[in-house]
Amino acid sequence: MFRFLLILSIFFSAFSYSDEIKEIKINGLNSLPRGTILSYLPVEIGDNFNEQISDLSIQKLYKTGLIKDIFIDFKDGTLSLNIQENPVISYFEIKGFKNDRVLNEDSVELVLKDLKLVSGSVFNKSVLDKFIKKLDEQYNQSGHYKAKINVEISEDDQNRVGVLINIDEGAVAKIKTFKILGAKEISSEKLLDFFEIGEPDFFLLNLWTDKDFYSEIKLNAGIEKIKSHYLSEGFLDFEILEKNIILSDNKEEINISIKLSEGPIYKIGELDFSGDFLNIDKKSFYRTLGVSSGDIFKRQKLIEGLEKISNFFGDQGFAYAKVNADTNQNAKLNTIDVNVKIDVNDRIFINRIVVTGNNRTQDDVIRREINLLEGQQYSREELDKSISNIRRLGYFKTVDMTNTKVPGKPDKVDLNFVVDESKTGELSIGLSQSSSTGAAFNFGIKEKNFLGTGNTLNASFVNSEAVEDLSFFFSNPDFNGKKHTLGYGAFSRTTDAASIDLNSYKLNEVGLNASYGIPITEYAKFTNGFRLASIDLKCGAIIALYESDQCSKSTSDLDFSFITSISENSLNDSMYPSDGRTNNIKIDIGLPLADLNYYKIDLSHSSYYPFSENLTWKINGSLGFLDSYGSKSSPFYKKYFGGGSTSIRGFDFNSLGPKYPNNSIKGGEVSLLASSSVISPITFIDDSENMRMGAFVDIGSITESISDFSFNDIRASTGFGFSWYTPIGPIAAYWSKPIISKSSDSLQTFSFNLGASF
Repeated sequence: MFRFLLILSIFFSAFSYSDEIKEIKINGLNSLPRGTILSYLPVEIGDNFNEQISDLSIQKLYKTGLIKDIFIDFKDGTLSLNIQENPVISYFEIKGFKNDRVLNEDSVELVLKDLKLVSGSVFNKSVLDKFIKKLDEQYNQSGHYKAKINVEISEDDQNRVGVLINIDEGAVAKIKTFKILGAKEISSEKLLDFFEIGEPDFFLLNLWTDKDFYSEIKLNAGIEKIKSHYLSEGFLDFEILEKNIILSDNKEEINISIKLSEGPIYKIGELDFSGDFLNIDKKSFYRTLGVSSGDIFKRQKLIEGLEKISNFFGDQGFAYAKVNADTNQNAKLNTIDVNVKIDVNDRIFINRIVVTGNNRTQDDVIRREINLLEGQQYSREELDKSISNIRRLGYFKTVDMTNTKVPGKPDKVDLNFVVDESKTGELSIGLSQSSSTGAAFNFGIKEKNFLGTGNTLNASFVNSEAVEDLSFFFSNPDFNGKKHTLGYGAFSRTTDAASIDLNSYKLNEVGLNASYGIPITEYAKFTNGFRLASIDLKCGAIIALYESDQCSKSTSDLDFSFITSISENSLNDSMYPSDGRTNNIKIDIGLPLADLNYYKIDLSHSSYYPFSENLTWKINGSLGFLDSYGSKSSPFYKKYFGGGSTSIRGFDFNSLGPKYPNNSIKGGEVSLLASSSVISPITFIDDSENMRMGAFVDIGSITESISDFSFNDIRASTGFGFSWYTPIGPIAAYWSKPIISKSSDSLQTFSFNLGASF
């Protein structure tokens, strides 16, 4: 027995020997540091070595992706690691990709960098294989079923590899038929509109849209839109029964059919309110909720109603009111019982208002736009208005607000306004080109947040072919701490009308202006002011012939006018608004104390409507009227002219309106203009926050007088444009095509302007 145990002990000891590691040798290192290998070893000098340690070491080193092969030997206390490193990538290129909806330069660069398949990185064949597999899946999902991916790997004698991937994308499989089966309550034609892909359009349109190019991602996106639409319309049992995608044998055509089951339309059954809602009559909640028993159950409409009720309590100071709806589905009656639970919690008051991020703008400039004070009752509506007020200043890129509970004070919150300042000042010097005034030298300072005070300071000098202008203007929007506005300025302006397509006259004006504005509503201001100018008019022979009463000799007149206006601005942003409106009424009267007796009335309106997050509809219009009182005619140089980027695009600047007998532009006393635009950010360009593009339709007329109005005076154009707020101001370019014009009109397909935008 003893002999048997002794033999058994010797047998097991042969397979479980253990010895102390006195030295670690690493052979075969080329580019990897010794310390890197040691950091992955589960042992160090002084530890005991056995077969388990050997296996674990091999596993850990292989997992690093740095090692191609390894052999471990242990003898006389020396642990020897014989390593063959994975090669280093000398170059990694991908060629042949053309469809940027699958691959483009930027996406390829990011992916390769993330996978470390770039020059200088250690090459790992398994990572490359995964990448190729992913590429193949992407091409299949995008309809490139014939795509071929060829990989060439070359290795040199310095353990470096070069990888070249050649892609033959092949043609995209095109959709031959696309059918939706089982739709009864909603037409299949309407459902097909939810898809970006489908049967080909009219062939010319399809060249631009590529609608018939198959994409699995777009197909699934369309299906999700259908599901969402059905659920929003009360079809709670809706489901997709089948999705059949049949690829032709040559992999060039696809037939798609989607079979669905609409199920019944669910309506709201019992509708009730429960919880703590301050003994307010339930009838008011029914009106606010906007849904009633018997209505089709539309989940989104219910959510919007719950939000309105929550906002109602938020406006009463209950910042943390909880408004939720419990729903109970009755499949037999096809109804949904709704119980709205309301818990108003405590009334909340404002503890502190904290403003951060304004490194330049003074605190009080921001605080005066906040409609709440510390200690006041919380109001969600007033906070939303406050955020819009701050954005409307135009001093900040972003404005955010959060509220935080005050520890130990359950009825108090701190309001935290975080702003990100933008550039509000411009210092410009140089040359510019305008389609209206030609080449110009300009020097100017424009600052709408002077020294962070919220005041406006503009000073400029412009010397162009048509205009020489020197001006100064200063405005304080909160002159007395009650948002009264005080503005004043001085100017000197010389206009050579012959250079801007008007008749030959030269006009010199030197003067002063001042105004005082008083707020009359939250968004509107009533302003009164005056303009005093010395006017020197020199008429050329042609204009003198037709305006003899004003050009009988060189005249020097005094123009002293009273200017009154009402302006309203509820836009949600000063630079590129997407919601809100502006209205302006301005009356300019040349007082009988001076030489010019005229009155001028200008009305203007603009509205912005958000179609979606990236699409805004703008409509704007203006009406202008000029006339005189007394025996003198109204100044001919104050008349309205049409055409150009600020009027009806597609026509030359100041080329529209009544004409003199010699066919030169006379200008009119009545101007009627309107425009409609669809505006969008330029999402396909990086760092395009300050850029917009859009399409527009302009229409209007310039008429000699109201009694002379004729539809023959109407002109219209359409086109598209681009605008960019640069450090030197807004720049706009327009491509236009007249749609109502006459053969005698002077047209302008392209215009470029500094100082204009959508």
